[in-house]
Amino acid sequence: METNTLPIIDILEAIIKVCPKCKFYNAGSSEEFGNIIYTPQDEHHPLKPLSPYAASKVGARQIINVYRETYKIYAIQGWLFNHEGTRRNEKFVTRKITKKIADIYSSLKNNIAIIPLELGNILF
Repeated sequence: METNTLPIIDILEAIIKVCPKCKFYNAGSSEEFGNIIYTPQDEHHPLKPLSPYAASKVGARQIINVYRETYKIYAIQGWLFNHEGTRRNEKFVTRKITKKIADIYSSLKNNIAIIPLELGNILF
């Protein structure tokens, strides 16, 4: 709450006092949904946080809604989901792993020696 919720109040208060015409975006989280009921989730899906982190993001969302409706400012929070895609750089560990799985499959299929996956230092 000290990181994800309470500072939002300070930011929104500053916007009202200093720059009410500016636009404010806060990064939410897919974790706000908790155990999902249907896919894909939308604005009507119930928020059911299952962790303190998720609860803090829901709290921020509610505060933003109150300030937006009360003070008529541009303040929103979007849901961010983990994502993958073909344009994602292979420096991302998930992309590196999925590409290596495809390489291993191809090597096995074509009876070619398998080159091991190297991730480097995964501690940092």
